[in-house]
Amino acid sequence: MAKLFVANTITDLILGDIDEHLPINRIPLSGTVLGLGTTTATDNGELVFLPDFEQNKTSIYKCNPTDGKTYSLSPTSEVDHFPYVCFTNDISKEGIEIDVSNFNITNSSLTEIVTQSINQCGVKANYYGVYIESTWSSVVLTIASKLCLWQWARMKNFVSDDIFSAEDNIYTSLQHFYCADQEHPDNPMKYLGKANSWRLIGMYASEPKTGLVTVPQPNQNLHIHGICKEKNWGGHVHHEHKMSKLLHIDSLIIYPLQEVEVIESDLTIKDAVWLDDNLVFTVVNQGLLDVSNLQIHIVPNNQYSSYIGCRIPWLSAGNSFQINIPKNKIKLKTGKNIINIIADPDNLILEANENNNIMTLEVSISPV
Repeated sequence: MAKLFVANTITDLILGDIDEHLPINRIPLSGTVLGLGTTTATDNGELVFLPDFEQNKTSIYKCNPTDGKTYSLSPTSEVDHFPYVCFTNDISKEGIEIDVSNFNITNSSLTEIVTQSINQCGVKANYYGVYIESTWSSVVLTIASKLCLWQWARMKNFVSDDIFSAEDNIYTSLQHFYCADQEHPDNPMKYLGKANSWRLIGMYASEPKTGLVTVPQPNQNLHIHGICKEKNWGGHVHHEHKMSKLLHIDSLIIYPLQEVEVIESDLTIKDAVWLDDNLVFTVVNQGLLDVSNLQIHIVPNNQYSSYIGCRIPWLSAGNSFQINIPKNKIKLKTGKNIINIIADPDNLILEANENNNIMTLEVSISPV
């Protein structure tokens, strides 16, 4: 059965920076895997999942936000990790090829074409994978990172609403690129070069408001990333832009996705003991996402003014980290003491279950 996996959401990207990541080496790429996503704040790129039907495998390409160029990523890399990514299992046998010969391609939006294709396939689902081989006279791209999305959200909070039109969305303020037969000198967008043949891979949400795979705005059902045939350029395809001109669709395949699994973080504190006048405890990442910049607070006797802070730069999914705090670092009194150990005290890590983030330890200190 075709299944969609989602690590964080588009909504999460808009609301703020993200400290949870899914490494590329945990994404199975055997067979046909459709997906899209963003890379880290250090390189600010976007992802294109590109199936190779003949080789029965899928490659992931990173799109560079400064020049639109694409780079193939190693599926075994321990460096590449993604704050947002959605992808399917191997759906090689789940695709429904659509006959578009009777579609009015040049006078319809891509969203209308995909919606018509979904209606034609006759299979109901909340989400659909979309694969298109297409020809364009010109196409507009952006490459938005999580940082770009966050900056836009902050602008919305501090700038008057009339600056943003009702039709505005999070991509409006980003650097735009375009590919066409020739450069238009009066066009403010950055010209990349000639590229007519594009492979488009993306997701269609029946209800965009969920924010899992598309921007949570009305009529934003379709989220498409693409890469040109030559694999020179790629990014978020602005099919709705007035300068994006679709000429022909060579192939269109719809993949109804019947199941959805949201991949989440889950932090907990375990094995807290007072041992040889030291506080010893273990921070465990028992979720499915790696976590960065994890803060730990140790609070004695509910006195936050006396708290001790620790930071774990990176904690991979399934791993743990033991922390040892000497007695002389903690302000304890003679007699009974209560120590609260808190993982992610500011709730910066996105978790479904935060009830296990605090562990309380009772410690008795004998008189000297």
